[in-house]
Amino acid sequence: MSWSEFTPSIVAAVGIPATAILTLWRENKIRIRQDFREDAIRAKQQEREDRLGLIRQDEWISQKWWERKASVYSDIVESLWQLVEYDNREYEIEIGDRESKRDSIDQDAKFALLQEHRTQLKKIADIGTFVISDEVAFLLGDYFQSTMKLPRFDTYFEYIDNHLALSLRCLDLVRVATLKDLGIVRE
Repeated sequence: MSWSEFTPSIVAAVGIPATAILTLWRENKIRIRQDFREDAIRAKQQEREDRLGLIRQDEWISQKWWERKASVYSDIVESLWQLVEYDNREYEIEIGDRESKRDSIDQDAKFALLQEHRTQLKKIADIGTFVISDEVAFLLGDYFQSTMKLPRFDTYFEYIDNHLALSLRCLDLVRVATLKDLGIVRE
């Protein structure tokens, strides 16, 4: 026997008309379908929000890496600029354009600062492509190799002149490579 055979007798015993039971059954069926649809819509919305969250997180990470790279590149350019400025001062003193002669205390402080900038550049070049581009790492490595391979000159002026040329060349090339790596377009 099936339940359908008992339904009329149960309905008669309870005293509820069959149409009312069918109406309740249909309403519940419709409500259940609506709940399933709403659950599916909520699940899709949650999935969309999760994807947007991941995209935002990726954008945030990319932005932080860009800021980190920009900071390192700024340090590189500043250190190279300091080396160029030191060489320029020495060059001007050698050719007599600067009236101030080398002050031993001032000279020691300048030389210590110069060594600090060289050490910072060397450290960045050694770390290499973790943060900076291969091109900039190569340029810095090439700069250090070139300055180490400078021949013995007869005068300090010749040394400063050659060192200044290498520093200026490296600074110009690093600026261009930095802008390229950071995606900054200059017209």
